[in-house]
Formats: sequence, structure tokens, C-alpha cells
Amino acid sequence: MPRPKGTPKTGGRQKGTPNRVNAASRDCIEQEADPIGFLIRIVRGESLDDERPSLDQRMNAARLLAGKVLPDLRGIEMQLDDQREKSVSEMTDGEIEAMLVAAQQEAVA
Repeated sequence: MPRPKGTPKTGGRQKGTPNRVNAASRDCIEQEADPIGFLIRIVRGESLDDERPSLDQRMNAARLLAGKVLPDLRGIEMQLDDQREKSVSEMTDGEIEAMLVAAQQEAVA
């Protein structure tokens, strides 16, 4: 019989704790290789095994590294107040910026 909805979780692993296989894999990679350092060398265009990476390879490596540092930008759904009937094309840059900042603060809160 399934557990009733709304019953708090009991037992098991804490949320966010990696399982043993993931932790062991990560430890092995960290001890045996330096994937971030390797990507940095590619981005810099350093010679690897007497070959230089192409511009396309350097761009892909930079994209991978940026994905580890910068968060993905997601669309923010915005609702305008009923009082504000202006279209975005009629707003000043300052009004648009203020509206975006307010929407971002609401999304974070």
C-alpha cells in the first residue's frame, strides 16, 4: 500500500548527498585527471601532443567552461499592473530597466 500524500519523508539519504558511485567517480577523476585544467589549456590555444586546437575547438572548450561558472539564463514571466497600459515600445529605457529589476527581485524572493 502506498504512503499517504503529505506524510513527511523518513529514513534514507539526506537530500543532496551524492551516492557512493558518484562520489567514487568524482574522486577518481579528481585524482587521475585535471579536466578543467585541460579545457583551460585548449581555450588558451596551447599545444597538446604537438597539435594546436582549432578555433572551433577553443570556442567549444570556452563554452563548456562558461557553463560551469555562469548560470543558465531563464526567461522570467512578467505581469504588468493593470495601471500600466503602455507597450514596451512606448516605455523609456529607465522604465524597462526598473520593470525588469522588479520582476527579477520577485522571482528570487
